[in-house]
Amino acid sequence: MSYIGVDEIIGTFQNVWIKVVKTYKDDWKEHIIKSEDGGLYSYPPSFFSEADLETEFLCLLREEFRKNSFKDRHITVKNQFKFGYRTFRDLPELAQRIKKLKLRLEKETEQISFVPDIELDVASKDDNDPFLIFAELKYWLNVDPKTKNVQEMSKKEQGEIERLRKQCQMLKLAVEEKVCENAFLCIISDGYASGNAIRQVLDSIKNEFKKLHFLIDGMPLEEKREIMNSKQKLSSD
Repeated sequence: MSYIGVDEIIGTFQNVWIKVVKTYKDDWKEHIIKSEDGGLYSYPPSFFSEADLETEFLCLLREEFRKNSFKDRHITVKNQFKFGYRTFRDLPELAQRIKKLKLRLEKETEQISFVPDIELDVASKDDNDPFLIFAELKYWLNVDPKTKNVQEMSKKEQGEIERLRKQCQMLKLAVEEKVCENAFLCIISDGYASGNAIRQVLDSIKNEFKKLHFLIDGMPLEEKREIMNSKQKLSSD
């Protein structure tokens, strides 16, 4: 057995995210090669929605932390995490911070609750300890990689950007009120990898919310085109 520190937990979290992105890319390649009607902007069956992304990440995180036993620290991984102060009334200091967060959420974001997609923590908490990690996930394949500026985006896409900003604000408040120690935005975006308008938007948001950690990756449009061209060439030979 060995003691695991917060830096190790964060490193493991980031490494598992890298595995998830690789799985997405591999699934997309396999989908294009095997599919008769799969196109450049198609979704692989295993990553059809954000819920699929959340499930993949959740399962890999649990597998990673279950396969090792760590002295004094058993790491739990939860999704759609509800953390109302009444739920943690046995930890009064933490419950009080959660209550303060709730009041700030209502005042500054007009939200009465906040449910992180992913939460990591130790199984046995001390009263004064924040949750280790809150994470929000985004799966943004629907933004056309050819889009060069925000004005070209659809109203739905621009609405998603505003929703992301609000979620960033909620994570920022959770960090400020010491409800969570580390807050992550984990985003798969082919548009970002292609350097289109969404990269400008997300880089601006990253700069605006410096207290948060951003993990953003995807498949560049040129890489997808190369795979498509290789498939077509093999088909014609």
